[in-house]
Amino acid sequence: MKKMIILGSMAALVIGVTVYLLRPVCVPLGQDNLSSFNIPATQRMAQRDVYLSVWQEKGGQWSQCKTYLTRLLT
Repeated sequence: MKKMIILGSMAALVIGVTVYLLRPVCVPLGQDNLSSFNIPATQRMAQRDVYLSVWQEKGGQWSQCKTYLTRLLT
């Protein structure tokens, strides 16, 4: 019984850390950033980070979305 509790706790910890590291973090881009791109953000839609599109338009505002883990590594 004690082993089951330990294994369950370890599994919950691994799942929790994975969910935390793979959560999306979006940074809104200003007009200055958008105009400085060589390739416009509208043409970069194919770029993906793990499970989400990097360039997202929300309500007319462009954002660069990456996972928390990717932001930590770059």
